[in-house]
Amino acid sequence: MFFSPKTIKPKDFEFPMEFVKFIQSNNFEQMSPLWQNLFNDTFLFIDYYDFLLKKFPKERYIPFGLAVDKSGIFNDGYIILSSFCIKTDRIFIYDANNEYKYLHPNNSFSGFLYNFDKWIKFASDCLLEYEQLHNNL
Repeated sequence: MFFSPKTIKPKDFEFPMEFVKFIQSNNFEQMSPLWQNLFNDTFLFIDYYDFLLKKFPKERYIPFGLAVDKSGIFNDGYIILSSFCIKTDRIFIYDANNEYKYLHPNNSFSGFLYNFDKWIKFASDCLLEYEQLHNNL
């Protein structure tokens, strides 16, 4: 079942054109088995949307991509959640394996990427690492 992001996004927020084209071209399928398009799974989307609201109550994020390796080999089995930040139009990366990065005020890693093209590079690098780890078993 396809979930329409238009039902949850604020009126003044527009998804980047690169993201729209990426979704329309079914490019998420090329990033499996690691990455999942959350807009294709309503219940999973709502779970992570709610998680982000509770975890970061002063921010507003729209999750769109989830990396998870149930074998535990990549990122020790922790999720990596990618979301649009409504306030800044940047991409927020939540890495559950390195949660301290977001909680420590003096940390230089903010968890943000500046545009969707940078996210594609990040996601591709994660997929490459995932494949290398699994091929070396």
